[in-house]
Amino acid sequence: MKLQCSSCNYRIALLLAAITPLIGNSLAAFSPPEQLVVVTDDSYPPYLFRTDGGQLQGIIKDKWELWSRKTGVPVRVEGMEWAKAQETLKNKGADVIDALAYTEARAKLYEYSLPYAEVDARVFFHRSISGINDVASMRGFTIGAKDGSACANWLEERGLETIRRYPTSDAVVQAARAREVPLFCMDLPVAQYLIYKQNLADEFRETSPLYVARFHWAVLKGRTDLRDFIQRGFQRITAQELQDIETRWLGSSLKLPVDPRYFYYLGLVAAGILAAAVLLILWNRTLRLRVSAKTAELSTALGSVQMHADRLRELSAHHDSVREEERAHVAREIHDELGQALTALKMDLSVLGMKFGEDNPEIKTRARELRDTVDRTIQVVRDVATALRPAVLDFGILPAVEGLVEEFQKRSGIRCTLEFLGTETRLAEDKSIMMFRIMQESLTNISRHAGAMNVEITVGLDATRFHLEVKDDGCGFDVEAVGRRKTFGLLGIRERVIMLRGELSIRSSPGAGTEVSVSIPYQ
Repeated sequence: MKLQCSSCNYRIALLLAAITPLIGNSLAAFSPPEQLVVVTDDSYPPYLFRTDGGQLQGIIKDKWELWSRKTGVPVRVEGMEWAKAQETLKNKGADVIDALAYTEARAKLYEYSLPYAEVDARVFFHRSISGINDVASMRGFTIGAKDGSACANWLEERGLETIRRYPTSDAVVQAARAREVPLFCMDLPVAQYLIYKQNLADEFRETSPLYVARFHWAVLKGRTDLRDFIQRGFQRITAQELQDIETRWLGSSLKLPVDPRYFYYLGLVAAGILAAAVLLILWNRTLRLRVSAKTAELSTALGSVQMHADRLRELSAHHDSVREEERAHVAREIHDELGQALTALKMDLSVLGMKFGEDNPEIKTRARELRDTVDRTIQVVRDVATALRPAVLDFGILPAVEGLVEEFQKRSGIRCTLEFLGTETRLAEDKSIMMFRIMQESLTNISRHAGAMNVEITVGLDATRFHLEVKDDGCGFDVEAVGRRKTFGLLGIRERVIMLRGELSIRSSPGAGTEVSVSIPYQ
């Protein structure tokens, strides 16, 4: 038994001795490059494309920069026309080509990596054309395609000879836009990006996928040592790091298909709205905390009561100014960005309902329900934007007052009369906002505490001053007693009037209603 083991070990030792020089020679034959040059198509968003300034950006650039950091080998990514990129690698002007789909013909030229992405190719055709659904239906049409693309080769292999080649994907879409070609073949992500960028979504239709291409990077045939070296570098990159890069560039779908993913995206929109509301609340709370901290610092630093009051009033004015600016900004962002997005979503739902609902009542019903949900969401967005800052303030204080009174009367059921005396002189924007908030606070107090049935509002205008009077027939109150309790509603009105260098009069008694009069100078 021992002799057999010794003989076995001896043979293993001889085998290792024989292959060790071969392994050593193989390893010695390859040394890592001082710099890796990667070429690919520079018009293939989101994998690689150029900014308005001509700088390269996209998944491929970020991926190779990460590989470089992991391996310590510098990488230069060069973007160019796709056919030129392939020719550059063949002429050994580069080490690697990326975003290369596998074909039998190319397998004779390249050493491929493992696949890292799947992309489906489709044919896009002008909306005036119908009946394009397979290769046979495309015969006789001139089809645009990018020079050197797998899509063009795929069509040629199936007998289509009327293919017109262009140097870039952007040039293909431009030709289709100019009606030089009625059909064009392209990978879906690139086509969607360029079509939506050029506002052509309503001009073109698309077929079902012709095929699904797997993306690889590759080196020239015979350079397996370089391929394996690069692959080992990618093995140092975690799946999460690669996922983070893809998430950065594949954020939002440009077109939602009618399948379960469509409802998933709608859920994301709803989640986005909720997240925006939460962020708004957190922002407001943060701002309040910052103002409170600043107020505490000033209170400690001031040496006299009068100086403290002046500084606090200045801070309050600044706080109101900042808050109003932020309210206006947030209101516009909500109205413009979110409102437009929801309107576009509603239009898309209408189109989907009309396009697919005739043959599928379930889709039609679901689209109508989703459209109703979007309508309600649009109304919520409008209400939030109006609550933050009424857009009618942009037209002056008088239209803003009319709108506020109308809304208050509708919401509270309290009868209101509004009278304008004199000729309008436009207030400065900051004064208009503060007078609007004073009136808003007055009406809020009436709604909460007065128990009134009628409210009379008078706006008086003369050559030098702006007058506001709000009178109700409610329960009234003891002005001095309430003043000692320092209620924040009346305190806010009083502070705003002081900041406007105006005059405030509050007349009330239990059972006799309340009258609030404010007068401020225009200048």
